[in-house]
Amino acid sequence: MASAGFTDVAVSTIPTVQRLESAAAATAMIREGFAFYKAMIAHLPLERQEAAWTELEKTLRRFEGADGFAGPGELNLAVGRKP
Repeated sequence: MASAGFTDVAVSTIPTVQRLESAAAATAMIREGFAFYKAMIAHLPLERQEAAWTELEKTLRRFEGADGFAGPGELNLAVGRKP
């Protein structure tokens, strides 16, 4: 931001929780909405890609509870002043 001319630049980290009905729903959201993850495994044969998605879902299940999926995360909020 400073290179764009902003002054008094500050970044705050805000904890977040992504709530969904299940780890399966979280995996579907990641699979459908984040092209970066698809690109990471695109070179693999389809059966290996499916295995990777299955492994992700199994891993995300540790964030499931009685109220569904609650995945922890963080957002970085950047602010600055344009003189």
